[in-house]
Amino acid sequence: ATQEQTQKKAVLNKQVSVYYKTGSATLDENAKYILDLEVANLASTFGNAYIRISGNTDNVGNRNSNIQLSRQRAEAVKNYLNSKYKFENNKFIVKGNGPDKPVANNNSEEGRSQNRRTDFEVVPR
Repeated sequence: ATQEQTQKKAVLNKQVSVYYKTGSATLDENAKYILDLEVANLASTFGNAYIRISGNTDNVGNRNSNIQLSRQRAEAVKNYLNSKYKFENNKFIVKGNGPDKPVANNNSEEGRSQNRRTDFEVVPR
């Protein structure tokens, strides 16, 4: 994805959360179910738009490692959707936020688990 695509304003934010275990970018069966149910339909419905996949982490550990892990999470989602649904390879914009966009407080395990997620946005072409 180009810098312009990564920064482009979304026309729709879809709060679909795919959660991960600490330090992992592996999609479990529940994550795949959510992707099949919610995100594949979103990508098909908005066929002429990009889908921005933003990976996120909690704040535990090295920031640079977390940014890399968050990108791996977004890539895992993209690879799963491309493999299963045969979307165009450039359909998805992959972004790694690391710990920079928390949705919950990182002071508890519950909060940290909510921050280990992937978010989705529809972006015009």
